[in-house]
Amino acid sequence: MSKIVHNYCRPTDWETIEKLLLDENAAAGPIMLSTRPKEVFRRDIETAIDLSEMGLSYISQENGLIRIGSMTTLQEIADSELLAGQVGGMICDAARKMARINMRNQAVLGGVLSDFEGSGTLPAVLLVLNAATIIRMGNSIRVESLDSFF
Repeated sequence: MSKIVHNYCRPTDWETIEKLLLDENAAAGPIMLSTRPKEVFRRDIETAIDLSEMGLSYISQENGLIRIGSMTTLQEIADSELLAGQVGGMICDAARKMARINMRNQAVLGGVLSDFEGSGTLPAVLLVLNAATIIRMGNSIRVESLDSFF
């Protein structure tokens, strides 16, 4: 049976997110839109976690690796000068092909990668490029290949 969202939280630290996710009395989950967002009543959560204050919207290069935060919009990816200079701009093009501009301004990378019902071009390109995901559980952080994540 579907749950109804009763609570909306915008945490600014990982401890609060962990507490919300581990609360056995209320099903909680992050709100990360894909290009095909689910209706709120189909999300099966009671507490919506807005990650917009967690600093997860970025595109950077560190030690030769490009990092894209899970809350980075598809439009930010499409417009990135850093990504345009990589692999012939393939990542930017894939982000553009995912949806029209109004949806690219709302959909975020984490939402697209979590949409297991066929999220489209960008995940396919990231798979070809051997992308990895960083998964955080409390204070534990692990790197997992994108194909293992899927």
